[in-house]
Amino acid sequence: MSVEKPTVLKDENGSVSFASIKTYGDVIHTLINRDNYKGFFMPGYVKAAEDPINKLLPDTALLDTDHVVGNMPDKGMLPVVEWYEKALGFHRFWTVDDKIIHTQYSSLRSTVMTDRDENIKMPINEPANGLKKSQIQEYVDYYNGPGVQHVALRTDDILKSVSALRVKYFNLTLLGSWSKIPSSSCHILSTS
Repeated sequence: MSVEKPTVLKDENGSVSFASIKTYGDVIHTLINRDNYKGFFMPGYVKAAEDPINKLLPDTALLDTDHVVGNMPDKGMLPVVEWYEKALGFHRFWTVDDKIIHTQYSSLRSTVMTDRDENIKMPINEPANGLKKSQIQEYVDYYNGPGVQHVALRTDDILKSVSALRVKYFNLTLLGSWSKIPSSSCHILSTS
């Protein structure tokens, strides 16, 4: 479903086109084409000045987003997977069911969707029956429907990244300019 119709912004650096579409729950994807733009990000944006505190703090060594996980109610995964296939041309990268991912008490089904170049990874999960409520079902119940469970960041040095984030979090907390991100919403993955 279209949320924002295709729009073109122009300035002396060229043009950027974008549109926004609704997917599952309250999730909205904004698709941006910057092929004809030479400036910083988009017209109207300027690069922020380097924060002087960054010279005093360690580099986090975070590279990019590894994946974004969406949680669906039971029987909600397949329609979302098919939507990504039809609307965005994604394909199924990896699929597991409750026979593979389970404990004695809980289980889930998951299909990882990815773009043609396999740069974007989006696991789409749904709960499966177990002796107790699945973490996926707990999420859906708590947030009254489907949504993004977490965003995972990629690094080549997990120890360096976690150490640097702890230092930055501590220092920024003392300055009063940072609010803590719940640990359940951010995962850091090491590629080494």
